[in-house]
Amino acid sequence: MTDGEMNTKYDPNDKFDWICSQTKSSACNAFATAAMQTACTAMKKSGIEIYTLSYSADADVVNIRNCATNTAHFFTASPATTKTVYETIAAAIRGDTLRLTQ
Repeated sequence: MTDGEMNTKYDPNDKFDWICSQTKSSACNAFATAAMQTACTAMKKSGIEIYTLSYSADADVVNIRNCATNTAHFFTASPATTKTVYETIAAAIRGDTLRLTQ
């Protein structure tokens, strides 16, 4: 679930800091986006099913959609449609064989 914007932290003293520790730039944002897509690709290659949701008009829809398992796993949502989106995803998941692993 995402608002669709690349949220990188820029404070080097922040314990949650990642990727762009001191620089806010288009190059840093491109690097963060590439890192996200690398992670998405690795998850999909491992057989992980990825649903993505966009909640913002400013969302990076292209990259969010590319991260999803396929275009049917990508949703845009608003306060009025959030419940329906989650019900759709839940129904799709229930339709599959679920298994728990450690």
